Amino acid sequence: MELVVITCMGVFNPLLATERLQRTPDERIGRVLTAWTVTTTGAIAAVTAMWGVVAGVTGARAAIGLAGVLLLLTPLVLPLREARPALPQP
Repeated sequence: MELVVITCMGVFNPLLATERLQRTPDERIGRVLTAWTVTTTGAIAAVTAMWGVVAGVTGARAAIGLAGVLLLLTPLVLPLREARPALPQP
């Protein structure tokens, strides 16, 4: 299962990044890539520190269990999208 998840992430992430960069105006690509790098690094540091604090308060097993439960609840907080009618082709 872990191999499948890692493989799917390895395929999805470059495709998403390519799509987002194609939708970005050429004059802003440098800013977008810099923003992605800064926010990714900052988010990793913040989440690592936060879970370190949680593990210090509750213990490592409880923190890992809480992280698993939160991951399972993630689909419930995603925004729902209404079905959009297909655009007519010219």
